[in-house]
Amino acid sequence: MRVEKLIIVVMLAVVSLGVNRAMTIQEGYKLWNEIDHLERANRSLQEEYGRLRLEESMLVTEALLDQETREQLHMVVPDETAVVYIIETDTDVKYVGLEPTINAQ
Repeated sequence: MRVEKLIIVVMLAVVSLGVNRAMTIQEGYKLWNEIDHLERANRSLQEEYGRLRLEESMLVTEALLDQETREQLHMVVPDETAVVYIIETDTDVKYVGLEPTINAQ
């Protein structure tokens, strides 16, 4: 009788260890899938961040280039009602407007 109880206790211990092992493996697979999903999401976000940084740098570069060009060429925005004639000479470009305030240097 005592041997039978010992066999039953050992069998229950083996079964509980097997169930525990199966649950541990299943939890490992779940964690592996979650890590894979998060890594893919991270890669996607990094690519989008790179594209946004590139777009931002292009916008800043274009704005600075436009501003610098306007300053170097002494460009001005004429009035909405003004008519501006551009007269080209050999090397210089002169802007002639209808009003003296429109003329640029």
